[in-house]
Amino acid sequence: MIRYTTANSLGARALALSLLALLGGCGGLLSGGGTGPAPTYYLLESPAPPADAAPHLKEQAGGPQIVMILEPSLPGALATDGIAIRIGAHRIAYLAGARWSDETPLMLARLLRHAVDTLPDVVAISEDEVGVVPNWRLVSEADAFYAEATGADAAPTRVAVRLTARLIAARPADLFAERSFTAEEPVTGGDPEAIVSAFNAAAGEVARALASWLREQLPREQRRTGG
Repeated sequence: MIRYTTANSLGARALALSLLALLGGCGGLLSGGGTGPAPTYYLLESPAPPADAAPHLKEQAGGPQIVMILEPSLPGALATDGIAIRIGAHRIAYLAGARWSDETPLMLARLLRHAVDTLPDVVAISEDEVGVVPNWRLVSEADAFYAEATGADAAPTRVAVRLTARLIAARPADLFAERSFTAEEPVTGGDPEAIVSAFNAAAGEVARALASWLREQLPREQRRTGG
């Protein structure tokens, strides 16, 4: 039986971390310690490099392009380490007994950083790396990072990931390009491993598409500046 713990709204992050797991009268406390069994933690897999990651920047002067990957912003109920399930149109719940290895903004930032870092002559850094001056900042927001179920007593049927990315030049701080990315993957089973596998597939598809898009933007900026 799949259990969920519920939140009343997308902004109820603090409440979401302490609510009881609910499913058709089945209860259980979802907690990382003290009461109840310890949860199982899951990782997002690093995606393979984009298939079209050709070395377009090999001849550039002045070294690699440095892109700072900021943590994506998410609605409060999605910005947790809970594995989110959207039930119907307005309800967010969490898979009982399972957690992400980190809160989703940090986890997604690492995924995007890895994908961007596979590009030739591009170095991706995180926002907490001091002493490195980036050429670009990648700002993003995700309004979907959840599995979807038709009801509280139903297993999730698919995973949806939607992310909007903005490429901002560091000097001057101008918006250079913007694009939205969407991926949906079916859930092929009712167990946590099947749900996490669908998350991995959808998130990996978005990360690869973002990296391919970024590869197209950076050479264009080179031509624009004559660099």
